[in-house]
Amino acid sequence: MSVSKNLPVYKRIIQEGWRKAALKEFLSKYLERAGFHDVKLVETSLREIITIYVERPGIVIGKSGKLSKKLTDILKERFGFENPYIRAEKVEEPFLSARIIAHFIASRIMRGEKHRRVA
Repeated sequence: MSVSKNLPVYKRIIQEGWRKAALKEFLSKYLERAGFHDVKLVETSLREIITIYVERPGIVIGKSGKLSKKLTDILKERFGFENPYIRAEKVEEPFLSARIIAHFIASRIMRGEKHRRVA
C-alpha cells in the first residue's frame, strides 16, 4: 500500500492523505490507553519516521520495547511501510488537547463518577 512514484502528482497527494488518515484512525484506536493525540509521518530515503504524540509514551514503548516492536510489525503488515521507525513523544500540554480531555472525561464517567464533578 505504499505510494507509487509513477502516479500523477494530484493522485499521489490524495493517496498520501488517505494513508495518513487511515494511520491516524488506526493509532487512535490502538493507543487509546496511552492518550493518543496526533501522529506525524516523515518519509526519508532509508525509513519512514512515525512520531506519535501521546500523553503517556511509556505505554507505547512497553517493557523492553516489546510493544513498539509489535506496533512496527503491524504497521509493516497493514500499511505497507518498508522500514518504519516509531518515536513516542509526550504531549507538552495534555489539557490543551480536545481528544485527550474527551477520553479523560469519558473514562471518569464510565467509572461511575458524577458528570458535574468530572467537569
